[in-house]
Amino acid sequence: LGKGQLGPLGQLSTMNSFPVEIAFKSVKYNFQVKRSATDLLIFEIGGRIIKAKVREQPDGSIYVCVGKSVMTVFGTEEALGLRLRLEGVATIMLPALYDPSELRSEFNGKVVRYLQDDGAVVKEGDPYVELEAMKMIMPVKATAAGKISHTRGAGSIVSAGELLGSLELSDPSKIKKIVPFTGDFVLSAGAGDEESADLMTQVELALDGYVPQREPAALVQQLFLEAPPYLYNELATVVLDRYLAVEEKYVEEVRRNVSPDQAFLALIAQNKESLDKVASIALARSQLATRNEIVLSTLRSVRAISNGANLADLVRRLGELPSEHGFGEVAL
Repeated sequence: LGKGQLGPLGQLSTMNSFPVEIAFKSVKYNFQVKRSATDLLIFEIGGRIIKAKVREQPDGSIYVCVGKSVMTVFGTEEALGLRLRLEGVATIMLPALYDPSELRSEFNGKVVRYLQDDGAVVKEGDPYVELEAMKMIMPVKATAAGKISHTRGAGSIVSAGELLGSLELSDPSKIKKIVPFTGDFVLSAGAGDEESADLMTQVELALDGYVPQREPAALVQQLFLEAPPYLYNELATVVLDRYLAVEEKYVEEVRRNVSPDQAFLALIAQNKESLDKVASIALARSQLATRNEIVLSTLRSVRAISNGANLADLVRRLGELPSEHGFGEVAL
């Protein structure tokens, strides 16, 4: 960000929801992971929900808490996969998922040309495509023998790990069978549901751009349902103030008729010594639809603004947001 590269900001939303594949003892486990707080990951597999508190330690290890189970984990990336040392328990290897029939790019680059015709038979170790990277042309070799099928074309931009071709293997026995996990995912003894944060904290985390642990509208409704009416204005003030703290900074820039990228470049220039503030704004704005739903649900829950000058001022400021840039419903 300090160099004006905005790419990482666009990728922030992908840290909130992503798939994870793990192979262990010839079984592949497909988890869907959501980040609901800076240190809370929610895993879902086979309809089961698992909440894990994770915190990186100064020595590079990761402190993991799942229910009543607490563990320190050290991880090392190796050629064969990920080696995990569970302190005081065991060391296990999670092998990299490898299919010799898939020919993948080893680095970022551009396809110059295929060296083997589509449908041709190649030998293991034969160069089959040339990629250009950093003004150098480098061949990529086949990982097995078989009939090749091209999946990209000359001039295509590819990333490391992207599929360049597939092989109809001359020796299919080389493929090790890895079966997908089915059934109920049962945790070891001592693990249980992580206690959820209080409702107000969950709402604030959702406003910060993290994935809410339930539907946004239902979360806000439950918050006001459990709170005494004399706290309604106070709760609504916290919600609207947190929303505007992000959006007014962004709107201040876009009102100068600049593009969203230019707006973030201006925010970077203003926060050179604290770029985490810019990242926080970008993360929150990546979840604008959820944030808008929380604000609208809050306004519906309050219904009437009485004896709350501060809240009335916040509602006025909401109305001053432009109707474009995703603010439409809130501004109205």
